[in-house]
Amino acid sequence: MGNVHVPESPSNVTASPAGDTTLSLAWDAPWFAGSSPVTGYEVTVADASGASRTIPSRGDRTTLTVTGLSVGQRYDVSVVARNDQGVSPPSPPVSVSMDFSPVTAVKDAAESVRARVWGSLRSSLSAQRPTGEAAAAAREHYREATQRASDDFEAMRSYRRDEETTWVPPTDQ
Repeated sequence: MGNVHVPESPSNVTASPAGDTTLSLAWDAPWFAGSSPVTGYEVTVADASGASRTIPSRGDRTTLTVTGLSVGQRYDVSVVARNDQGVSPPSPPVSVSMDFSPVTAVKDAAESVRARVWGSLRSSLSAQRPTGEAAAAAREHYREATQRASDDFEAMRSYRRDEETTWVPPTDQ
């Protein structure tokens, strides 16, 4: 009987919010798969209270989307690799806080653009004091700029990822 080896730990684990309650995960496959190929991964997501969930990921896929998390909660994420010989040691945990939402970020960016356009327009209006057609043109420019920012926000809000999504039910305590 030869040597039996489990895989090394996955590396470069990244976790980032992909919405209010959704987490997008990615990692690098282990540099050494062990005595047989990696057959899948297990992602463990633990909250501050110590409650954890383990989500299996089959095959060589090194990304996963986890849903059903809590807004404002901090999570520690680790990944293990599995082969026919067993399970690797866990990757070092990565912490992520679910208090950031890309949708909120886009909305904030749109508001920032609107404020900059309005600030620029207001300072040029106060310096030149346009009247008649010039004032109407300035108001129309401002309206169009804020509409574009609003349209960009709506497009981002309706954006859906094409990735596999795994629903994780809340744990009862």
